[in-house]
Amino acid sequence: MEDEGRSAIGFVKSMYARRGNPYAGADLPPAKNALHGLLAITALLCVCFLPLEPVDGRIGSAGWVVAALVLAAWTAGVVALAQRDVGWPGLLLLCYGAVAGVAVLGWLSGSPTSAYTSFLLIWAGASAVHPPRRSLPVVLTAVLCVWIPFIADGGGSELAGRLAAESVLILTVGFVLGAILFDVRHQRLRAEHTGRLARMDQLTGLGNRFAFDEAVAVEIARSRRESAPLSVGIADLDDLKGINDRHGHLEGDRCISEAARAIELSVRMTDRCFRWGGDEFVIVLPGAARGTAEEVLERMADGVAAVCETEDRRPVTLTYGCAEFEEGMSIDDVMSLADLSLLGNKPAKRD
Repeated sequence: MEDEGRSAIGFVKSMYARRGNPYAGADLPPAKNALHGLLAITALLCVCFLPLEPVDGRIGSAGWVVAALVLAAWTAGVVALAQRDVGWPGLLLLCYGAVAGVAVLGWLSGSPTSAYTSFLLIWAGASAVHPPRRSLPVVLTAVLCVWIPFIADGGGSELAGRLAAESVLILTVGFVLGAILFDVRHQRLRAEHTGRLARMDQLTGLGNRFAFDEAVAVEIARSRRESAPLSVGIADLDDLKGINDRHGHLEGDRCISEAARAIELSVRMTDRCFRWGGDEFVIVLPGAARGTAEEVLERMADGVAAVCETEDRRPVTLTYGCAEFEEGMSIDDVMSLADLSLLGNKPAKRD
């Protein structure tokens, strides 16, 4: 029981902890659509409430003018959300604007328990699309708005009790929905992180075979759709076994890691590099015919030799081969041709 309590406290602390990107894991389009629809419904229902609960209880007929301005502002917000790209700051401002508008209509009605204030509960929950540190002030603002008529006009203990119960309900809904959506965002980030790790070679930081399979499938589809050339290169480090035998496997791993960084820096921005396994790397070259691919791979080999060396100052070199994807080929066909090209270059490398 004590461990569960500590876990709950830790979860609450993590909800309100500072973060470099508080919206990490959040999904803007669904949040925008949800608040867009909720604002439209709020405006429509308030229009329906006007005959049932007039807004002339405080300032007479002028209350209708103020109410019209509030509804006009909400309508403008509905239109803006439909026609413009609104980011998280705009959605946060929308939550405050909805809470303020509801509070104004409730105050104009002259009743401390106006039906309009029921929308404060809804918007306290809607603010949970934002991270807890951003949604909590919205929830507290909604609670304050519940008490404004009571503070302004005074009231008995019975009314205070009703408002206190409403305040607790607003706080509870805001906290619970905020916790649920915070956990959803946290789980999404963890899943994305796990997915990245599953596609990453831990030694070099390059994509692994799984990542290669995904990337090359996308590039083949794009090549067919756009009738653009696509080449694949294979490269492996020369004499990695000798490096391991002379200097140990840690030195071999260091050479592989440094070569991977040099390969990434030597290819084009559009090219994708992967560790195929052991001392082999695969480079996907979108938009490159075989001649262009060979130029890129030659520059890559020169780049590796220029910056990578073993403990005894010997340059780390690599041999490469490439093949161009042609209609009717499978990825296995392309890889086989690239591998044959690599094997064909090795005797020349030894000579």
